[in-house]
Amino acid sequence: MGIIVNFKSGAKQIFIVHQDILATEFRHLAETVGGRINSVEFMSSPQYPDSVISESKGTF
Repeated sequence: MGIIVNFKSGAKQIFIVHQDILATEFRHLAETVGGRINSVEFMSSPQYPDSVISESKGTF
């Protein structure tokens, strides 16, 4: 999952994290990297045609 963090300093950082990470763990990680957080945006996942999804079922 992609998350864009906007820091109070004006910096912006993209994080790629596992979907099972706890929000508190992620916040601590992000603040360690860039300081105080101003806002968080969740990146949308790419949209795949149904044919691609059905062909890949069972391969994960």
